[in-house]
Amino acid sequence: MIKALYVFFIFCVLCAWAFFIPPYFYEESAKRFEIQPGDSTRKIIKNLKKDDLVYSYFPYVLFLRWTRFQAGEYLLSSKDNAYQIFRNFSLGKVITYDITFPEGFNMFEMADLLEKHQLISKEEFLKWCRDSEFISSLLGEKLDSLEGYLYPNTYKMTKGMQAKKLIGLMVGEFLRNYQGIQSSFDSGLTRHQLVILASLVEKETGAAWERPLIASVFYNRLKKGMKFQSDPTILYGMMMELGFMPKNIRKQDIRKKTDYNTYTLKGFPKGPIANPGRHALEAVLNPEETSYYYFVSKNDGTHVFSKDIESHERAVDRYQRSKKK
Repeated sequence: MIKALYVFFIFCVLCAWAFFIPPYFYEESAKRFEIQPGDSTRKIIKNLKKDDLVYSYFPYVLFLRWTRFQAGEYLLSSKDNAYQIFRNFSLGKVITYDITFPEGFNMFEMADLLEKHQLISKEEFLKWCRDSEFISSLLGEKLDSLEGYLYPNTYKMTKGMQAKKLIGLMVGEFLRNYQGIQSSFDSGLTRHQLVILASLVEKETGAAWERPLIASVFYNRLKKGMKFQSDPTILYGMMMELGFMPKNIRKQDIRKKTDYNTYTLKGFPKGPIANPGRHALEAVLNPEETSYYYFVSKNDGTHVFSKDIESHERAVDRYQRSKKK
């Protein structure tokens, strides 16, 4: 009996040691440890032992074989004991990353950014951005892609986060901001047409105060039956064909017919060319009332607006042609 109690006492001491004393308490260091979705408890403990984060394999498997741990990336310290480590795994205290998608990014640029940070593969992100059933479940309408509806913002992400979850958050942010904009202006356009228009406004100027003016130009041209003639639509159409975004527009590019080139198309391009932020959405829902039909860049981030072609040509001569000469 005494022998059995002695063995039990030794067993309890060893278990307490295994769970509450850090294995390497001499030097303090930190290690990143990742649990992949579907990893078994046995595999997790083996990897911990391999990284010298726990003493052994058997005591932990004995007590924790039915415990479920949350997948993700963890930052573990050599000062952490086994109890702290497994508690973090159970609570899902994973490392989070703040990923910022700037206004005007298209879905391909967003996919590149996610892949660069090794969070979601480009292929996986774009696959769900083009999944018709998934799009319909989020927006309630059939669209070719979610371009235009991936709201630019800063999102907290974790390793192993599913593309569907992130996309759902982004579209949810779009809907919340779109529905929160007050507007008394009756454009007569569908939501999708407004998003297309907002994407053009977003790409045409970075100056927030100009956006309602840019929007007014597009509305005025639309009412008069004029083409939008927006340079960013040419670039987007070329990107869809070439697989990369070209830097310059040539004369033949302006004449080339694509689903997005608004120099050859009358009316709207096939879809949005970027993901607009709140200011661009507000601009198309609350445009300025103007008589402008044209604008040209002053090469400083702002534009000169004109009511007629003669004034526009003079502005082009001053700010574009003279510069090229």
